[in-house]
Amino acid sequence: MIRTLLISLFALAGLVASAQTNETKNARVHAFVGSLNGIEWGNEYGYFGGGFGLSAGMGKHWALNTEFGFYGRDIKNGSGYIDRNVFDMRGSVDFYFSRAFRGFYVGAFMGYTNVKSTVYEGANPIASPNSFVPMGFQLGFSAPITNRLDLNLKTAVGSQPGGPGALTFNAGIGYRF
Repeated sequence: MIRTLLISLFALAGLVASAQTNETKNARVHAFVGSLNGIEWGNEYGYFGGGFGLSAGMGKHWALNTEFGFYGRDIKNGSGYIDRNVFDMRGSVDFYFSRAFRGFYVGAFMGYTNVKSTVYEGANPIASPNSFVPMGFQLGFSAPITNRLDLNLKTAVGSQPGGPGALTFNAGIGYRF
């Protein structure tokens, strides 16, 4: 798992470096908070958390984006509880209607979601997938706060074909360089 994360980070760093042209000298790092709601997990719980992401402008309207989200929840069950943690990693290609990192955007993403459940104090296990590979679409808005800082709002929905998925809502702050 750690090796996969490191390979992903180095690959993205290479893409960010190669994506920089004279016209689009922009990249962004951002932090976010939000929620992840399972689709077809066998339960209807929402998970709360946050994460970080990296983006690279790929022209006037396009951006390449990757995000790493960490969500969790303690679920009361029977005489105990279940500690459930969700790791969500996804990459997307986003189209900005105005220009990269400004205004409304739509995108397509693919990712990897890992769900870890730990049962405590006599609770009964609750159904959920262990991991899945979601594909889906997202809609977002990015507005400038200052020359370098921007506000990001995003919602995304995706699922593994014929299987589990997730609906996410995120709000964050990005720094462009």
